[in-house]
Amino acid sequence: MTGRLHTKLAVALIVLAGLGGASAARASVVVSVNANFLDTAYDGAGLLAIFDHADIVVEFDDSSQMTYAAGLFNLAADLVLDRSAAGLAMADFGSGTVTINDSGGGTLLAATDLTLTLTEVVDGGGMLAGDGQFTVTSGALAPAFGDAVGEIVQITFHLNPKDIGSFGEGFAALSNVSLMPTPEPATLFLLAAGLGTLLVRRRRA
Repeated sequence: MTGRLHTKLAVALIVLAGLGGASAARASVVVSVNANFLDTAYDGAGLLAIFDHADIVVEFDDSSQMTYAAGLFNLAADLVLDRSAAGLAMADFGSGTVTINDSGGGTLLAATDLTLTLTEVVDGGGMLAGDGQFTVTSGALAPAFGDAVGEIVQITFHLNPKDIGSFGEGFAALSNVSLMPTPEPATLFLLAAGLGTLLVRRRRA
């Protein structure tokens, strides 16, 4: 989990990428891929699974979008450490995989070595939130991940039952997941340079 970027809560599945074969005829850059309200189950014994059909909506930087109707989102991970305390559920998961397919079974994204940290946002509030990392192995969106490393910058679970005290308890949930590539050093440099220029302009103003 070291080196993982942390971002604010989001209800989207974000991927900064080229769309591979599906976008070969367009010059626009992919800025997000969205899949929400995904059926989720945790068995109380260590297995977390998200497996559901959903529309996979790919958004481009020109505000256009492409929808893969009835795509399939599949994530599985194993409990590594239950760090729950004082009634607040918190845990680390690992050995995970994630696969996103279109309705015809074509792979949009496949990844392994997935890790997650999940935390109950408010005790009894009925929501878990977390983040993590993964290694991209294949798929039409794989070119987005130049170094094959991606991040789950946000994953949220709307729980049933609403209150769990630890990950020794099972639950069902509807989940939203946010994925993105890890920015390369050059990209981080450009972002930092842009921010510095903006701060200088504001000070002069």
